[in-house]
Amino acid sequence: MGRVKDPPIAAAVKREFGDRLRRWRLAEEITQREFAERLGISRDRYANYEDGSNEMPYWLLIKLEEITGKDVRFWIVGRMARDLRIPVRPLPPDEPA
Repeated sequence: MGRVKDPPIAAAVKREFGDRLRRWRLAEEITQREFAERLGISRDRYANYEDGSNEMPYWLLIKLEEITGKDVRFWIVGRMARDLRIPVRPLPPDEPA
């Protein structure tokens, strides 16, 4: 059984994500290498995210949020969470152990 192919929208999402990374990096006037160092990854790995070749893992999205001050939803969909008007339900309390 082979790998399931990504739907066509996945390529667009990765490309737009990469565009946001590039625009932010250029606005900050830093190189790919400098941004990669801040993220704790290689320049080649960073370049793959910026050009839309690869998806960024969750742990790195969280680090990206911490470094840039932009929330994860901004990086994924291009708008800050407060602007999406998506109702967020609180999580239920933890059950006692």
